[in-house]
Amino acid sequence: MRASSFQIKSEFINQILKLMKHSKLHSLQGNIIKVLILLLLLFFLFSCSLFEKDKEEITNRTTVIFVDKTLSVNSDPEISQKNRETLLSIVAENTLIEGDEIVLSFIYEQTSNRANQIVFKYQPPQRDDSKKSSHEARLADIKYKKRQRSYDKHFANSIVEKAFLNEPDRNSTDIIGSLKKLSDLLNERPTNCVVSAYYFSDMIEFSDFRKLRFGNDFGKINSYQSAINLGKSDFERIQSHYQLQRGCLNRLHNVTVIFPSKEMDTNLAYSLIPEYWNIIFSGFGVMNINYF
Repeated sequence: MRASSFQIKSEFINQILKLMKHSKLHSLQGNIIKVLILLLLLFFLFSCSLFEKDKEEITNRTTVIFVDKTLSVNSDPEISQKNRETLLSIVAENTLIEGDEIVLSFIYEQTSNRANQIVFKYQPPQRDDSKKSSHEARLADIKYKKRQRSYDKHFANSIVEKAFLNEPDRNSTDIIGSLKKLSDLLNERPTNCVVSAYYFSDMIEFSDFRKLRFGNDFGKINSYQSAINLGKSDFERIQSHYQLQRGCLNRLHNVTVIFPSKEMDTNLAYSLIPEYWNIIFSGFGVMNINYF
């Protein structure tokens, strides 16, 4: 069985203390040597603690991308270009070490379906650390960086192509189903995993749960307070419908919504949509919510 770092450190300390106890150095010079040994021992313990802390802080990221595939989303060339550039940036910022992953999911009538996700695992090329001459090492480093850039570009482009391959063509917009999917993903990831969620959507729910695009539901959001009240009411309904606990998404590092770049609508209800979602997300424990 391999000894733990704690056992190794304890044994090292015991040996040092025994050596000092049985040392015959009792002169002033000997005492100085003992003090130096103690200082070296303290430095060793401090260095080990920092090293272990650094190891613990190295953790993987899971970044969930929700792309709205419903007809309410404007998909003209300007918006399409903006979305592609934004997603490329998101992928680059969130794939830093081997094992990081991007989870792509689409918003339509069955967003919460477990089959509605594609997982892209970040597995960049490995650096060759074998012993080389200085010239060989420089060449190897140049080749490695070239492979790294090529891999990163292909990895990001494959996600962007998959995300925006098909134009929005669905009628139902089940954004609320994404909350169930996020809860499931968090439960499946270790507690030290950094999980973030990004929505490419107008956030206009249009499902059997709530019809915010047409009909009577849309008229219910006609003021700031009405958006708050509807959010509180729907939060309770979502909890009951999906059996989600209050605060179940509190491990989410952030939720970021990327709205269409053009004005969605001049109707007051559209400008109040973020207030509605803030109540729901915060009820489930998300504190860092951004809209762009």
